[in-house]
Amino acid sequence: ITIDSASAAGHDQIMYLSWETPNNMPFPMAIDIEVNGKIRRVEMKDCKASVNFTGIAPIVDPKGWVLKVH
Repeated sequence: ITIDSASAAGHDQIMYLSWETPNNMPFPMAIDIEVNGKIRRVEMKDCKASVNFTGIAPIVDPKGWVLKVH
């Protein structure tokens, strides 16, 4: 998964998420994120999504079910 962020109006920010797949194959798997202590599922339509947030950046896959650290 690729993660980028950008500032928006005021103190709001946007986190952009995208799946990178071989040959740009479709991979619409949703991913959980934690924003301000609340976990929510983000749908990845066309392998992309964006999340608006303020304050601390969201945690992607907070329970480590999808993204594994080697």
